[in-house]
Amino acid sequence: MPPLFTGVGVALVILFQDDGALDAPATADLSVRLVALGVRAVLVAGTTGEPSTWPRWSAAL
Repeated sequence: MPPLFTGVGVALVILFQDDGALDAPATADLSVRLVALGVRAVLVAGTTGEPSTWPRWSAAL
């Protein structure tokens, strides 16, 4: 059986503006750039590990 997936997959880093608001256009641009550079999978629900370092109060944001 051939592999279901080959290549590089990355967890998507969600970008924010200085005021803490989601920067949707920049995040979308990052996704497009990653694919253009050869990334085969962009994992929207993946993790880069940073949630484990966030303070508890950030969950309310």
